[in-house]
Amino acid sequence: MEKEQLHKMLDLRAKAFSRGNILSIREIFSDNLSFTDSMPIEEVLSVFAGFSPRAMLTLVNFMTEEQLNAINHGSQDLSKIGDSAFNAGLQRFCNDVAHRNIPDEKACREITSINRIVFTSKTLHSEVFRGHTPQSVRSKLGKWKKLEVFTTIGSELSGKQGFPTEIHAFSDPSIAFLAVNLPLDQFLQDKVRHCPNCGAVLLRDFEKGGSFQCKECHTSFELAKTTTKEHEERQDRIRSVARDAARTISDPKDIRALCKAANVDLGDETYVGSPFLIWIRVLQFLDESNANGFRSLLETLDEALPSESKAKQEVIPELYYVSRS
Repeated sequence: MEKEQLHKMLDLRAKAFSRGNILSIREIFSDNLSFTDSMPIEEVLSVFAGFSPRAMLTLVNFMTEEQLNAINHGSQDLSKIGDSAFNAGLQRFCNDVAHRNIPDEKACREITSINRIVFTSKTLHSEVFRGHTPQSVRSKLGKWKKLEVFTTIGSELSGKQGFPTEIHAFSDPSIAFLAVNLPLDQFLQDKVRHCPNCGAVLLRDFEKGGSFQCKECHTSFELAKTTTKEHEERQDRIRSVARDAARTISDPKDIRALCKAANVDLGDETYVGSPFLIWIRVLQFLDESNANGFRSLLETLDEALPSESKAKQEVIPELYYVSRS
């Protein structure tokens, strides 16, 4: 279905269910959603739904249920869907899509925990599955290919012999959103584009700039780099802190307990995967969208760890530096 037809269909459904009180689907959403500078509401819904009318209705229904649930528990008194219900409903929808397309539970956990959209077997081995051999990572990737949740977008030469290594990128926005673990507005701004020729949804590291090609119509286009040197340095510091924290506090249950003690409420999917990836998710999310949560986590860590621990002596000061910079 064409995008305009899809949006019109959704408006008609909203009008029918509201007995004519609502003329546009946009009316059920808050005017202050945080991501709308990156992409309009209708566009976000259609992109994640894969331009499927049924999927789009399911997504909106999840968001509505989350809003009603919040109201029933007294934590939401607004009649329109805000960021909290929107993000919770979207998370439910993405998890549903992931489990439907990746029925194997272990594979689903691993694929949605790699913390990136574009990857190779080499990056998976060096940055995600460090305890595995290169051959076992290639074997794992070969099994993942059969699930058809990502596509091969090119190749690069690697190793002393200069062997070509395939470069892959997720093809489903819902699975990509889970895997990359970014706030919605940053995900839309940095990782999502429409092909300028055919309009296909493309998922890449667009913030890095360079030449990109649509896999549908093979149109190539150039984009300027949008990420700053300061942002890249900040992300490097966060990754460094995550590595140190993972060595000291490695049990996912302990990481989750610390977050809960700091009143940092993150979804179950946050605590899946290696300790390093869990810490990366927690720190990046708080750094991007919850400064108070970041400081609260630091204070909880400072109280929880013994004075002689390496984390208290080395990790906490670095975390304070990151939170203030």
